[in-house]
Amino acid sequence: MRVKKLIISLFILGVFSASAEVLITYEQKFESAAQSIIQDSEYGSLVSIDKHGFPKSRTVKFSQPNEDFVIWIATKPNTRKVSEINANPKVQFHFIADDYKSYLSIIGKASLHSELETIHQHDFFEPKLRKKLWPDFPKDYVLIRIEPIRVEMLGRKIYPSRVNWKPQHLCLQSNHDVCR
Repeated sequence: MRVKKLIISLFILGVFSASAEVLITYEQKFESAAQSIIQDSEYGSLVSIDKHGFPKSRTVKFSQPNEDFVIWIATKPNTRKVSEINANPKVQFHFIADDYKSYLSIIGKASLHSELETIHQHDFFEPKLRKKLWPDFPKDYVLIRIEPIRVEMLGRKIYPSRVNWKPQHLCLQSNHDVCR
């Protein structure tokens, strides 16, 4: 009887270990594909919600995200995107790869930062271009930080649902409504 229990325990442990390996492999595959799409995207689209409740999209340059997919965008403090984020911090950032068959969307919350220390930590523009776009740097410079909640992707061998074409996703804040 003890041998039978031991064999069953080892079998269950083996099944759970194999499942964990598959999960880790899938997450690693997802993150690797996501990073490759980001690397292939020089610009992305920031989507915010305007005062009438309509989405507004604009093409922007972005910082390379960290391992948690946090990205930074630089803008001027008097732009529409700043006032829209002040009113509603829910945003989406969309990357489209050069192959036009792959995309990645980060759905999250934006926050605005104008502290000198933060600006210098996340300064990703070439000095010459920064001088042209922000002649009064850092006075006329604001950073938008996007904290991801959900990351959706299609392409790079990450396939959507065959039933409803829903893209594969990774929830970074699983208790959030957008992840349910």
